[in-house]
Amino acid sequence: MTTDRYKYFRIEARELLEGLSQGLIGIGQAEGTPEALDRLLRLAHTLKGAARVVGQAQIAGCAHDLEDLLVPYRQTGAPASRELVDDGLALLDRVAHDLAALTALDAAGPQLEESFETVRVDLSAMDALLAGLFEARTRMDGLKRQAGALQQVRHLAKALARELGAAPRLGEVAEELDAALAGVVMAIGTGLDQVDAELDAAHERGKNMRLMPVSTIFSHLERAARDAADSENKRVVFSTSGGDTRLDGHVLLRLRDALIQIVRNAIAHGIEPEAERQAAGKPPVGRVRLHVERMGPQVCFRCQDDGRGLSAGRLKEAAVASGLMTPGDAAALDDEAALDLVFLSGFTTVRAATQLAGRGIGLNAVREAIRALKGQIAIDSTCGRGASVTAVVPLSLASLPALLVEASGLTAAVPLDAVVGAVRVPGSEIARTGDRETVLYEGAALPFMPLSRAWGLPDPARRPVESVIAIRTERGLAAIGVDRLLGTRDVVVRPVPVIVGRMPLVTGVLLDAEGTPVPTLDPGELVAAAAGSSAPPIAAAPVRAPILVIDDSLTTRMLEKTILESAGYEVELATSAEEGLEKSHQRDYGLFIVDVEMPGMNGFEFVERARRDARLQGIPSVLVTSRGAEADRRRGVEAGARAYIVKSEFDQDAFLALVRGLVG
Repeated sequence: MTTDRYKYFRIEARELLEGLSQGLIGIGQAEGTPEALDRLLRLAHTLKGAARVVGQAQIAGCAHDLEDLLVPYRQTGAPASRELVDDGLALLDRVAHDLAALTALDAAGPQLEESFETVRVDLSAMDALLAGLFEARTRMDGLKRQAGALQQVRHLAKALARELGAAPRLGEVAEELDAALAGVVMAIGTGLDQVDAELDAAHERGKNMRLMPVSTIFSHLERAARDAADSENKRVVFSTSGGDTRLDGHVLLRLRDALIQIVRNAIAHGIEPEAERQAAGKPPVGRVRLHVERMGPQVCFRCQDDGRGLSAGRLKEAAVASGLMTPGDAAALDDEAALDLVFLSGFTTVRAATQLAGRGIGLNAVREAIRALKGQIAIDSTCGRGASVTAVVPLSLASLPALLVEASGLTAAVPLDAVVGAVRVPGSEIARTGDRETVLYEGAALPFMPLSRAWGLPDPARRPVESVIAIRTERGLAAIGVDRLLGTRDVVVRPVPVIVGRMPLVTGVLLDAEGTPVPTLDPGELVAAAAGSSAPPIAAAPVRAPILVIDDSLTTRMLEKTILESAGYEVELATSAEEGLEKSHQRDYGLFIVDVEMPGMNGFEFVERARRDARLQGIPSVLVTSRGAEADRRRGVEAGARAYIVKSEFDQDAFLALVRGLVG
């Protein structure tokens, strides 16, 4: 029996605090409707009653004071004042402080995480359940093999029956043995199949149970946005969407502080003071929006603001002023590389440090937190029009999809999100250059290395056809040779035992059906090993004019860029039609891929302008848009576009076929 008398009170109280915080901020941004105020009063009353039950008079008193604050507004129907919200949030802060003092210690000593206990599911117990189910599942595979061995015993019994047929009694015994074994084999086989199906279903249910809606952390972000705006003396509206998207509670917990920093950064650095906004023709109230979206096995968080944006020139100056690089190195950076400077440790554009900015640790800490989650982060901006920070993290860290491969008789797992393709390559097409080998993949020459060589084993004899997997990481692309592809599966990765020490290329282990450890390989180290240290990876020389992708959406730009570059095309990007026109007069392009709906000049107008320009009229344009109406398609054709692609109908193979047809 638990000795923690406050366990369930903490669970309920944190859930109530979440609702109260969101509700108070909500009525501070709109009229205090009777329904909203009634809900807040119910939550405060419930908190007061629960606190009294466990003898927490201070918390009960705060809840009672909150009721006293809210009742007059319900009776008058007047909008909630800023003072009401401030006073209410101050009371909630006192409750949160008192509640933290009640937090118990777990058996190992460290303090339990306060957030996400409100899931009403003990995450450590859930992890144990998932691990147990996974172990049972792997053991089940071994039992199936044993069932196969039992079938062999039955065959031996039949042979014995034939040999003993001349001795009537012994023959009958052998036949009875065969019949009994047949029944056992059938029963075990049926039972194993049923248990197998149940374990699969239970494992899937267990994984889904530990997924939490992102809206769980929205109140923390809303409060952070409000406090940051108050600290900077700015008026800001913070909005969220996609809160019903679900992901692993541990990922969400570790991501929360990074998102809080991103929101604070948008307000401190992005949103201008009211006078500056009005002088620029903007509304006096700034806007910051967080949108969350599921992308297959990953979740994308995009924080956009309508502030001053980022100036590449100013960022370079700040990097030099901060002592992070020389003026010459800064001048050599292009605009995209200049934006990445904000992630450097010690980088800041603020001359005097404040509570929120100027210490040079904000976005660097955010990037490290995202990387620790095996995620990626990028920033995009248009000077004067705002900035967008996009973080993409895996849905779960409890298990991951992996590709199992075999090389020199050893089995290994490669995280599937790093594998961009698998091909069969004739051995004669593996090119040698000095002490290195390369493989042509999707038009690019990738450094090639057999996996056995990475393990320090002798290279296998060259076969007529090699199995090759292409791996992409932040370090680049590489091709890894293996003997066989064994298929994909979701795996639970365990740390390498401390007694083993650090193993090159290995990030963890999983257990196969017999309980044998299988190494999980580090894609980044594989790419580095394949590339070697003597020279950079060989890049395929461009044989076609580059493609210019014009879209104000970072997600769309990067998706199209990734698809095209993986097919061997050189790609440049523009965030607006105006920027696209400017770039088109600075370099020759083979194709324009243009969004329709963009601020300022739209895609139709870009195509029309290009068609009237003697220098550009021979370059084909493709419109990619969410607008699928027949009238829009006709307008695209009339404007001069060679093709019109609706995003909801986007097909990667058809897209590449179209591009090849236009530019080769």
